[in-house]
Amino acid sequence: MKKIFIALAFASITSMGLAQSMTPVYRAFENSDYEKVIELLNSPNYKNFKSSKSPGVKDYLLGISYSRIQEYIKAIDAFSSAIKKGSKANELNYELGQANFAINNLDDAIENFKKSEKAKYKVEQSNYYIAYIYQLKEEPKNAKVYFGKLLKDKNTSKEMKQISYFQIANMNLEIARETSRTREIVQKYILPDYYKAIDIDPNSSTADDIDNRIKEIKKEFFLEEDKLINGAPLPSERLSLSLEEKVTYDNNVTLSDDLPSSTGTNKDSFFSQTRLNIEKAFNFKRRYTITPSLELKNTIYTDRIDSEIYSNDSYNITPELDIDFAYRLNKKPARLFANLVYDYQAKDVNAQKSKQFNYRSQQFELGSEMPFYEVGNTTLTFKYQTYSYYTESLDRSSMIVSADQIIKKTYGIFVLLYQFNSSEYANSPNLNSTSHLLRVDYIIPGLLPNTSLNAGLSTNFISYEDATTDANRGLEMTTSFNSKLTRIINRNFSFGVEYIYTNNSSDEDTSNYTAHQTAIDFSYYY
Repeated sequence: MKKIFIALAFASITSMGLAQSMTPVYRAFENSDYEKVIELLNSPNYKNFKSSKSPGVKDYLLGISYSRIQEYIKAIDAFSSAIKKGSKANELNYELGQANFAINNLDDAIENFKKSEKAKYKVEQSNYYIAYIYQLKEEPKNAKVYFGKLLKDKNTSKEMKQISYFQIANMNLEIARETSRTREIVQKYILPDYYKAIDIDPNSSTADDIDNRIKEIKKEFFLEEDKLINGAPLPSERLSLSLEEKVTYDNNVTLSDDLPSSTGTNKDSFFSQTRLNIEKAFNFKRRYTITPSLELKNTIYTDRIDSEIYSNDSYNITPELDIDFAYRLNKKPARLFANLVYDYQAKDVNAQKSKQFNYRSQQFELGSEMPFYEVGNTTLTFKYQTYSYYTESLDRSSMIVSADQIIKKTYGIFVLLYQFNSSEYANSPNLNSTSHLLRVDYIIPGLLPNTSLNAGLSTNFISYEDATTDANRGLEMTTSFNSKLTRIINRNFSFGVEYIYTNNSSDEDTSNYTAHQTAIDFSYYY
C-alpha cells in the first residue's frame, strides 16, 4: 500500500519544489507514523495544498492515517472529501469500505466494496467483505451470491475458498434451525458441507476452526459417533466378561425355602459364591442397544455335616436379553428399556449333596429412566415374574412396580427406592402376599484413591391376604443394613469387603431372627 501510494504521489508532483515540500509527509507515512502525517497535513503549511494530477491526495493520505489509528469517522470524512475532489486512487473505495464496516455503517460499506470489486481492486477481499456483511445483516441469499462468486472464481485463493465454504455451511445451518427437520438436514447436508470445507486445505488454521465447529454441532444435535442419539455414551460393543469369587461368613444361615418370609437356623457357616457373566452389546442407528448376556452362579456352603446348611447349595443359569431405546426428554438423555430374563436354579432340595431342579422363572421388565430433576434421573419400572418349582405348592407369579430416584451431591450420591410386590401362589393361596420395600443407598465414589463406599439401608413390609396366615404372622418387617468398600486395583481387578446386617420380625416366632454376614470378594473384568 505504501509503495503504491509513494509511486502515485511522486508521479503527481508537478515541480521539484512541491516534491521537496511533501517529503516530510511521505517519510512519516512510509514509517507508519500516522499521527505525524495528520499533524503535518493539518498544519498551516499544507492547509491549501492541491495537486492537479492527483486531486484529493491530501484527503486520501489523511483518510489512510485516520483509519490506521482507528479514528474511523474522521477517516470516512477524509475519504469522502478525496472522492469529491476527483481522486482516482484504486484503493480508495476499499479503504472507505473498511472504515464504514468498522463503525457498523454496513450498507455504505457494501456499496464501497462493490465499487472496489468493480474497479478490480482486491476483488477477492472485496467480495468476501460483501458476503460477510450480508451475512451479518441476516440476508443469507445475498451472502451466498458473493460467497458463490468467490468459489467460482478460479483466481480465488485456497484459503478464501475454504472460508467461503465454511460460511455457507454456517448460513445453511441457521436456515435449517427454522425447520422441523433440523437434525436430519444437519446430518445429511450441513455436516458434509463442513467436511468439504476441511478438504480444501486440511492443514490450515481455518480447518481447525471448522473441525471444532463440527464437534460443537455433533454435540448439539447428538450426532457424535461415540454417543447415542440422546447424548449418552455409546455402549461398547466389545465382548465383556466378569468373574467374581465371594467368600462370606454368615452367623445365622437362613433357610432358602422361597417362602415370602425367611426363617433363621441359628447356625453359622462359611459359603463361597462364584459368579461368571458374559455379555455383548449391539448398537443400531445409535438409538437402539440390544445386549444379550449369560450369568452362571454357583453357591457352596462349607458345612458338609448339617443338612440344613448344605441343602442351600445351588447353581443358577440365567440368560438375559436387554433392549434399550434412547430418546430425549426435556432436552436431556433418557431411555426406555425392556428386559427378558430366564433363570434356572438347581439346588440340593433333598439334602443329598446332589443338586437337582429347584425352579425356573421367567421375567419381563419394562421401564424408563428419565431426567425429571436436575439432581439426578428417575427410573420407573414394571416387572412380571412367573416361577415353577420342584415343590409345586411354591409355584407363583409376581407383579412388581418400582420407582427410584438418584440424588447427586458434591459429597456423594443417594439412591432412593420404593418397590411394591404382589405375589400369588397358584397352589397355596394362603401364601398370597403384598410387600412394600423402602431403600436408600449412599455412594461415595472417591472415598479414597481408587476406593468407593456403598452403604444401604432398607425395610421391607410383608402382609398376607389370607386372614388366618395374616393373624398368625402379622405384618412382617425385614430391616437390612449393608456397607461395602471396593478397591479398584487396576482396569481388570477389584477387591471388596462387605458387611450385611439383617433383622426379621414377625408374630411367628420361627421367623424372628437376626443375621450378620461378612464377605470379601475378588473380581476380574475383561
